[in-house]
Formats: sequence, C-alpha cells, structure tokens
Amino acid sequence: MKNLLTAILVLSMTLSVCACQANGDTVNTDEAVTDTTDSVTEEDIYANLPTGDYTGEEFNFATGYVYGEWALPVFDAENTGEVLDSAVYRRNQIVEENLGITINVDEYLNENDMLRDMVQFVMSGDDPYDVYDIVSNNAAPIILKDYFVDTETLGLDLDKPWWNKTVMDSLTFNDTCYSIAGDLSVMYWDASYCLMYNKDMAEKLGLPDQYQLVRDGEFTIDAVNTAMALAYEDNGNAVVDTEDTFGLTGNRRLMTYSMIAGGETFVPTDKDGLPYFEAPSERLFEMYEKIFDVYFDNDAVFLANKLQFNDSRKTWGSIFWDGDALYYFEPVGSSKHLRESNFDYGFLPLPKYDADQEDYITPLLHYVHTMYVTKANDDVEMVGVVLENLAAESRRIVRPAYFERVLEGKRTRDDDSIEMLEIIFENQVLNPAMVFDWGGFTGTIHDNAFMGNKSISSKIASITSMIQSDIQKTVDYYSK
Repeated sequence: MKNLLTAILVLSMTLSVCACQANGDTVNTDEAVTDTTDSVTEEDIYANLPTGDYTGEEFNFATGYVYGEWALPVFDAENTGEVLDSAVYRRNQIVEENLGITINVDEYLNENDMLRDMVQFVMSGDDPYDVYDIVSNNAAPIILKDYFVDTETLGLDLDKPWWNKTVMDSLTFNDTCYSIAGDLSVMYWDASYCLMYNKDMAEKLGLPDQYQLVRDGEFTIDAVNTAMALAYEDNGNAVVDTEDTFGLTGNRRLMTYSMIAGGETFVPTDKDGLPYFEAPSERLFEMYEKIFDVYFDNDAVFLANKLQFNDSRKTWGSIFWDGDALYYFEPVGSSKHLRESNFDYGFLPLPKYDADQEDYITPLLHYVHTMYVTKANDDVEMVGVVLENLAAESRRIVRPAYFERVLEGKRTRDDDSIEMLEIIFENQVLNPAMVFDWGGFTGTIHDNAFMGNKSISSKIASITSMIQSDIQKTVDYYSK
C-alpha cells in the first residue's frame, strides 16, 4: 500500500514535469524529485523483462467499440495532459523506444465486422493484427473454432503481477487458456463490480465504520441488509416510489454477481480441469433464496426496471447520484458520475455471503473485453515480448494514474479509498458460466429472481440438458 501511494505521488510529479516541459517552462528536477527509496524496496519485478530489436516493425491492435461508459480499453492515447491519457502515452512511448516498434490501434465501430474480418484473415493465413480485443462472451464460441493460440505459446510470464491471474484462471480448462487479461487494459478495473456508498448518509444513520467492517471480514450480506433497513425511508404516501430514500439501487445482476461474490462457481471443474454439470449443489439453492430475500423481495432496494414509478426520469443510478440511496451496485467505472456529487462517497467490495468466507471476491462484468492472438500471426514470439513489456509498464505507470482518475473529484481522497480499491481488484473473477453462457444457465438465474420467483430448482431442471450439451462442446475442444 505504501509503495502504491508513493507511486501515485511520483507519477503526479512526473506528469507535472512533462507538462511544464511541453509548455517550454524550465523545471528544476532537483527540487521536483524526492526520495523514492520506499517504492523500490520490494523485489525489482521489472528487471528481467524480455527484450528484442524489432526496429521498423508495427504492432497492431484491433478492438471493438466499447458499449458502456464504465469500460474503456486504453491502448493508445494522445498526451492531452489528462492523467490517464498521459500515462498511456508515456507507456507506449517507452515500449516503442525499447523495442523499436510502432503501436497502432484500429477501433471497429461494430465488433461483428471485426470478428468477420478476423475469420477471413485466419482462413487466408495472413493476419495484419497482432492482438484482438474482444467482448469475452463474443470470444467464447470463437475459441471453440480453434482460431487462437494459447497463452503458453506466447511465452507470457503469468506469475508476474501485471497479469490478471484470477481472471485467466477462470477461463482456463485442462491447463489451457486462450484469453489474455492484465494491466494492459484499464477495463478490468473499470468493469469490477462493487458497492459505492454514501458516507454522509452512513454517518447520519450511525452505521458502523464500513471500511473497518471490510478489514475485519464482517462486511457480509447480513450487514448490508441491516444497514439498508435503517436507510429506507418512505416519503409519507405508504407507496414505494422514486421519492423514497432507498437502502440500495442496482439491477437484476445483483443475484448472479452476489452469488459469485459469495464463492459460487455455477459450473465446477473435474480433476482434469474440465467443466461438468450434473445438478446444482444445495448451497446454490440456499444462496439464491437468501439473496432473493435481501435484494429482490425488499422495499429498501430499488431495482432497475423492476417497478413502474411515477417519475420515469429517475434511474437506479440517478437516485444514488442525487443522494437518495445508501449503496449503489455498479462497476467502479460508473463512479465518474459522482465527481460533482454534493456528498462524500466510498468504495466497498461486494459483501461476503457470510463471515466464514475467507476473501472478498469481485465479479467482472461478463462482457468485459479479453485479448486474443490468432493462429495466423506470423511472429507470436514478438507478440509475447511486446505484450509482456506493455503490461509491465502499465502496472508501473498506468495503474497509479488510474487510481488518480477514479479518485478525481472525491471530497475525501483518503488512504481508505485506495485500500478498498486494492481489495476490490485483488480477487477479480470472470465467471466462465456467464462468459460461455452454457445453456443460458446464469441468465436464467437472475431473470428468475427479477420476475419475483423465490424458487429456482424447477427452472434449472428444465434447462439442465441444454447446459450439459453446451458444456460438452467446450470439453470436447479443450480435451484435444
């Protein structure tokens, strides 16, 4: 934590120096640079980055247009002076200079067009793109068509902290993974589900210190339920409507993502690391019913599109932004709406299912992008070297800048906020059942809750054969 705080301060000074130099101002670097010994006391993880001389080579990304303001892939940027853009610009500049390459990014306005072109390139054996950045659940069926190389072929050092091991492990079967995830893209941070909360309201209600609950491992669904009950206040007409004050605002994904945050995988893997499905565990049914009671059968929770309210202009987002809810269930990137808020707010991980759960688990939105390299690429060794360097420099330069951007506008930019974000990002999971959508399993679960059904057993029973059939296709491919 101390290293991260130091890195943020050093980055801020560095960007300020760059901005002054760009304006032709003279900077006394002796005064600008402070002792940064603390930031390098840990093992120098950057010392053995792969090198190469690829002078004159171009490195080409293709990415689909991102729908959703919370999730911005950052591969190229101009040196605009904005902290994140400047960090990405510098990262690319460093890697280009070290390896002799030029980085290019083509953004397709329609991802289907990108995928169509990609298939044609692979079939022709000549692919102009080195890396494709694809919505995860769009990439899943393409993986099974044998278009991509696996991460082992690329020679990535997946033990390094700039690779998102928990996400890649989530998409690994039979020790094989085709999906690349790490600090190279800020989307994995932006698309991390959390609870934002109104700190002013929590203080007014006399709630326990929410940060301390997290640290003590006591931030659970029960704790949230208790706080929501205290926060809910009817406006006096005895009707649940948009003029009330709510305990939480969110959407139907509260069911599946709360289950994932509670340790549910939906589809287990066998001793060979291959998915299988026979019947849900009793714990799945227990979790579903408890989460249903807390979030879906509770007047204190405002669910998107759940009820027809008098004021259709209000959304689950605007109710929180206006200060009329205690908790807000959304990805971290949505916090940008709060920069002009008139109340102080904080970040919390999604609550544990119970206090016995060891770690907080953060579900990633299942259409977050993951990266892929096709079998038509003629220099996978170079691709691996470039990706390793870009990811490493992202951790060194872009990650602290991202924290700066997220905390921009917060009235209290304290160490607690950074600590909570680190906890949120520590155990991210991109659930494969949501990505591969085997038999529509997870969608059936949260849709069933949204429709007001406390029981899920009959619904799952009705789609079990479809789930098993779809899983078998995945097993067949990864067993080759």
